[in-house]
Amino acid sequence: MGVLTVDGPPRVRPSVEWALRAALAGVFLIAAVSKVLDSNAARAAVRYLLPAGFGTPSITLALVATLAAVKAAFACVLLALPRSRVALVLVSGTLVVFTGVLVRLAVDEHAPACGCLGVPRFLGSSSPEAWMGIVRNVGMFGCTLVLLRGVPKARSAPVRAIAANLPRTTRAFTLIEVLVSIAVVAVLMGLILPALWSARYGGKVTAACATIRQLGAACVMYTNSNRDFLPYLGTPGEPDRPLAVRGYTLDPSLYFQQSRYYVNLLYPDYYADQESLRRPFASGVPVPTKVLVSRYDLTNCAFAAPAYWVGEYPPPERTLFRGQRLVDAAHPTRKGLLLDLATGVIAPNSPVHYPGPITVGLVDGSAGQRRYDETSNGRTVTRPYGSSPWPVMATKAGFEGWDFW
Repeated sequence: MGVLTVDGPPRVRPSVEWALRAALAGVFLIAAVSKVLDSNAARAAVRYLLPAGFGTPSITLALVATLAAVKAAFACVLLALPRSRVALVLVSGTLVVFTGVLVRLAVDEHAPACGCLGVPRFLGSSSPEAWMGIVRNVGMFGCTLVLLRGVPKARSAPVRAIAANLPRTTRAFTLIEVLVSIAVVAVLMGLILPALWSARYGGKVTAACATIRQLGAACVMYTNSNRDFLPYLGTPGEPDRPLAVRGYTLDPSLYFQQSRYYVNLLYPDYYADQESLRRPFASGVPVPTKVLVSRYDLTNCAFAAPAYWVGEYPPPERTLFRGQRLVDAAHPTRKGLLLDLATGVIAPNSPVHYPGPITVGLVDGSAGQRRYDETSNGRTVTRPYGSSPWPVMATKAGFEGWDFW
């Protein structure tokens, strides 16, 4: 006669099971709380993913609130229903959907970050945060699979009676426990890497602020030697003429592109650290090696009179194209003078604009990060000749206007 045997599913030790459940619940709860405390990033991601015409403020806010409620509910279910296979299946399916969304955000360099991890966005790219979110979700999905293997399936009464009479063996080390360890490590990496990334980003912002303060001081010294006028490389009244820098004629070039070449008037008499000025991305115009291209842009408002920055359309008077004096700034504590794109969220030519911090230097000499959102972007105007329609760069009313509160 044959011997009837029944192999039950591999079981997880109770302590490991509760640790996994607590970790999963904690991650879901943290994600829910982060969306409640700061919903701007999540709303930007939802607005990006929705079809055109559906990303209204009310719809995006409702979806973000629903998303936060679902994550909070999952946290409660994982702790309140430890033996529920249905709950674990729902969590697994939701993680698959979330991972698919993160993959969609990761493959597009102009996509906004979801804000779940709090990772800074460089030049508008959400890739670092999205890929770390994918790693985190894969680890969480592995944890749910391990928990599912540990939950016994429903059996009929005869099968339960046979299984109860079978001898039980204990194993010191199982494949399931190895998978648990891998899943836990993946979850920890998904939680720790954002903190490390934030520390690295904070160091870059601190260095950028220090350089901006020094450049602001150099601009002040330059104005003291040039009748209060800021560095100016253009030809007054002739915005069509190419820029002349260090004896070179930059052709083609645009009038307002002198925002990145002004440092050639500061170096080396007023500012000597050439290495700190190098632009980390292409300037778009071929330049000689002796011409400096700064990563810290001087406001476009320094090259046109305040009247040029008033109204929806640019005025026709060419006499408005001229250098401006620093002392004419009406709001020195609120008007931006210098902008660092390398530590901001604005991507050149990006079709997507969304909230985030930008590193700026104000006219009064201070420097720090300011929030770039719909409100600050609403205080800008669009102008030709290479002007950038961003805060600090193209402020309404020019030096008579302001960028931040």
